[in-house]
Amino acid sequence: MPTNSGSVFLLGAGASVDAGIPASTKLAEHLIKLAAGHQQSEGATDAVRYVYSALMHEQSRTAVERGRMSALSEAMETDAGSDSVDVEKLLRAVDLLARRRELEIRPFIASWDATLQLLDASPHNHERGLRVWRAICNGLSKEIPASLRDAVGRSSRTPIRNSRGDVAALVAATFTSLRGTSAEHRDFTSSLTDAIQEQLKPGDGGAFVAARHLLERLLCRTVWLSDASKVGYLDPLLRQASVGRPLVVATLNYDNCVELSASNLGLRLSTRVKNKNPQTALDSDTDDADVILLKLHGSANWKSGKMHVGEHQALPQQFAIEVQDEIVGDSRHRPLLIFGQESKLTAERPFFDLFLEFRDRLRNARMLTVIGYSWRDDHINAVIRSWLARDYAEKLRIIDPKWTSTNAPFARELKREIKTRISGNLVEVIEKTAADAIEHL
Repeated sequence: MPTNSGSVFLLGAGASVDAGIPASTKLAEHLIKLAAGHQQSEGATDAVRYVYSALMHEQSRTAVERGRMSALSEAMETDAGSDSVDVEKLLRAVDLLARRRELEIRPFIASWDATLQLLDASPHNHERGLRVWRAICNGLSKEIPASLRDAVGRSSRTPIRNSRGDVAALVAATFTSLRGTSAEHRDFTSSLTDAIQEQLKPGDGGAFVAARHLLERLLCRTVWLSDASKVGYLDPLLRQASVGRPLVVATLNYDNCVELSASNLGLRLSTRVKNKNPQTALDSDTDDADVILLKLHGSANWKSGKMHVGEHQALPQQFAIEVQDEIVGDSRHRPLLIFGQESKLTAERPFFDLFLEFRDRLRNARMLTVIGYSWRDDHINAVIRSWLARDYAEKLRIIDPKWTSTNAPFARELKREIKTRISGNLVEVIEKTAADAIEHL
């Protein structure tokens, strides 16, 4: 690794908007609309709608309690507020509900929302409902003839006249007989009770597992581009790669915008992901790379792999594998992604290794250019904070058309420090879109 990497670029969701990829709340809305068209995944679609509606309701309720309805409306229009349902919050909520039986707080939750339980019981537990119906039908088919003989006082073979009195007598006799003590009565009651209890068992999260897979599949299809012309605005950025010093780009996005731009320019790009037997989680052969792309939160074309490497290695190693473009978005593809603002710093490979490399690359950089970042990832903010405290940090360049209205806590703190303590020469704010700003870098 060079002692001075010169400049590091950090790309957030806003860096891909000019490529036609919606960001934040708009991406969540887009996925909801796509999910509505997947009728073959009816249970998963209903679960997605339920989670999104519940999150929106909770945010509206909270806004009312705080007396901030006007602020909420403005935030939802501008994607600038923390009260909006962004795509990561949606994905994280669905993932937690899929794993709710594993959560540490489970012993303290007496019951889950009734709608949640109903969604999770259907259609995955549809067989339970069929068992209830069969128990009722089988039991009544045995009880009705006996009820007619014993209570109505005539043979079950005697035709029943179509009169209100006969029907009432039949119903009364049937339910009276169900309270009997015969073995048949007890068998029916026991079967019916067991079937109902089975139906009322809490769901195992299956509906929300299916919802998570559906959202991941739709997300991958949305962000993985095939038209390279859409990312031409990134070309001036990647042209900054120089001989002997690769351009370091860290991205929080799952898309392939940087890869397509590098391909447009004929640049050699390394994502540090291996497709062969790894001795380490990352590919260390980057000497001939023009661009080093650190995809800190995963990629739509990654999947997880495990294998034993080395003759004497006791445990398999986990690593990321790049799949072919045509597999991205396939129903069988399980992309290797992390999401949720509170859970992105993980020891899971390759994410931890990539994060450490980003930290080390930034430590040796004199300039950091941040494009379209929401400032809501604590582990990323911690690295930036540490870098700003170093003596040789010369320039933090922020490209964000909504910087003035950004209200993430770290962004607010940074704004205050810029006004009071941080030298104006250290921070440069460019309130333009990525396409407009990158053109003039």
